[in-house]
Amino acid sequence: MSINIIDINKLLIQFSGDKKIIKNFLTICIYEIPQRIEHMKQALKDNDLVSVKLNAHTIKGIAANMRADSMMKSAENLEKNCIENQQQMIDMYIIKLEHDFVDIKAEISKNMLV
Repeated sequence: MSINIIDINKLLIQFSGDKKIIKNFLTICIYEIPQRIEHMKQALKDNDLVSVKLNAHTIKGIAANMRADSMMKSAENLEKNCIENQQQMIDMYIIKLEHDFVDIKAEISKNMLV
C-alpha cells in the first residue's frame, strides 16, 4: 500500500468537485501547518510535551481533511510518542512533519491547487 502525499480524488469528492473551495481550504492549511510546527519546536524547547501533543493532534486533523496520509501518520506517531515521552522519536517526527509539508506544498503546486 502506497501512501499518497495528497489524495486528489478523495479531496475532490470531499468538496463536491468545487476547486475554488479546495483552493481556499488548502491555502488555509498551507498557512496553518508551518505555524503549528513552529509552535511545536518552541514547546519542545520549553519541555512542554502537552503543547507538542496538542499541535500534533491539530496537524493530524488538518492532514486528514487534506487527505495527506503521510503527514497524518507522522502527526499521529508524534502524538503517540509525546504520550510515551520518547524524546528522540519526537524530534524525528517533527523533522518528518517538516519534510511532509515540503512534499505537500510541491504536490499542491504540481496540481495547481493553489
